[in-house]
Amino acid sequence: MTVRELQRRERVRSRPWSAWVASSAVISGFSVVLILVIEAVSPDFVAWLYGVPVVLGAGISWICLAAGFDASKPGGRSLLAIQPVMVVCGVVAAMMHLPERIAWLVSESRITSVAQRCDRLAEPRWVGVFRVEEIRRDRNGTCEFRIGDRLGVDGLAYFPPGVQVPPVGESSTRYTPFDGQWYRYEFVADYID
Repeated sequence: MTVRELQRRERVRSRPWSAWVASSAVISGFSVVLILVIEAVSPDFVAWLYGVPVVLGAGISWICLAAGFDASKPGGRSLLAIQPVMVVCGVVAAMMHLPERIAWLVSESRITSVAQRCDRLAEPRWVGVFRVEEIRRDRNGTCEFRIGDRLGVDGLAYFPPGVQVPPVGESSTRYTPFDGQWYRYEFVADYID
């Protein structure tokens, strides 16, 4: 058997590994993107229940495949690096609230015009790219949008000109600045009337 035949045989034998590593990267990348998109437009715990185990499973398969994969071949190192780079980029984007900011840029004018009217919703609907579960007007004139099933943050609140944000401790709702007249809001569990 010649050296050339041995090299050809080795290339054919390593192709399945390349396909499995690439498949693992595609599955992981799809899950990261799905988590980021759902978290931005309609935060829901179900997305995390689906996405995190899939990303972890793909990560475990990547570790197993990387152990048997010959990274010295042309393109081998870059193929192995794709998946961890996608996951790290996804984590950084989530920490910086990048998907939510992009969704906000796309939807700001539409959601602001709805907030100025502040009509109650009969059923959940899309406002811009946000899935709004409920719209309600607070006693002080604030228009609150409950967006998805957020954990920790219950939605966005619009304070029309002239309406002041209640100081911490004076309301059952805590407001943090978001953009201009918009604030994130969350209910404070230990508030007693």
